[in-house]
Amino acid sequence: MTYRGHVEGGVIVLDKRARLPEGTKVKIEPLARQRKTLAKQSQGVIGKASGLPEDLAEEHDHYLYGAPKRKKRTLLDSPGFGLWKDHPVNSIRRQSRLRAEWDR
Repeated sequence: MTYRGHVEGGVIVLDKRARLPEGTKVKIEPLARQRKTLAKQSQGVIGKASGLPEDLAEEHDHYLYGAPKRKKRTLLDSPGFGLWKDHPVNSIRRQSRLRAEWDR
């Protein structure tokens, strides 16, 4: 038979009364502790802040530590952009050839 209980003030307290003979040996195995999710833990504060800058997530270092704001990057700023512009392979033509092979 399995009995359930909890620890209260360092003492194990059974949830329902159990009639066990005095001196009965028992085995106690702690159940896995159920942790609250971060969302449940933060439920009281989620959505409560107001008047924050729109770019707070992107620029948190600026607002927390005074770091200069970062330059907004676009795809054109990416170091890989244009890397293949002078390459002799026409990627669209290559894709068309590959797809034609797949259709065979």
